Amino acid sequence: MNRSLAILLSALILPSIACGVTPTVIVVTATPAAVVTSTPLPVVSPSPTASVATSEPAMIVTVQLETIHGGMPFELRYDPAVWNFFPDPPETFVHRTISSCSFTQGGGRGLSPGPVEKERRLIAGREFTVSTYPADGLAIFTLRIPEGYYEFHVNAVDETLTRCREETARMLESFRLIAR
Repeated sequence: MNRSLAILLSALILPSIACGVTPTVIVVTATPAAVVTSTPLPVVSPSPTASVATSEPAMIVTVQLETIHGGMPFELRYDPAVWNFFPDPPETFVHRTISSCSFTQGGGRGLSPGPVEKERRLIAGREFTVSTYPADGLAIFTLRIPEGYYEFHVNAVDETLTRCREETARMLESFRLIAR
């Protein structure tokens, strides 16, 4: 069968199968006495729609914030399917699936005496200090740069603090300064 005929037949047959219609294939032979035969094809159920997993969320929202410690304003991008944003001061992000996980700009609060875990992390190309206070269910991300001082408090219950801290670090990857 020549290629254009095969393409034409598939263009005619495949849409019929997808619509649930039983197509009929007509076979034409190139002999002097052409013989036409008609053979019904089996009905094929259309396959379910394939979902393609992507790493890109359906929607990204950018929020611009002023730092409470002075310095240049900044922006964060977040997926509203993952985070709820409450714009009233203090602006707060609340995670939709991690119980009691929230973060906001820091403003100083009393801490219980107890262990503190400190680490330096490269986030958004900048070195943040992350101080975790397990007894208080708190992690503090701080960034000291010439343009300003930035502090974010992550609050969660003990068993979710690590996950909440990691989700916050993921969102802080979008941290960008905004020129005035």
